Amino acid sequence: MAIKVTPTKANLIASKNALVLAEKGYDLLDKKRTVLIKEMMDLNKNAKALQDEIEEKFDKS
Repeated sequence: MAIKVTPTKANLIASKNALVLAEKGYDLLDKKRTVLIKEMMDLNKNAKALQDEIEEKFDKS
């Protein structure tokens, strides 16, 4: 739903500032998502290594 805003210079400036803030927030969240995905991949790799080690020890006994 569109918000009714009167077309004044002050509202234009406020809208531009809000847009800049929203873009910065989007970029920050995008970077955070990238870091979290990398951490998940590292954890997955570590879990796989541990699982392989456990299976190897069970196979020996």
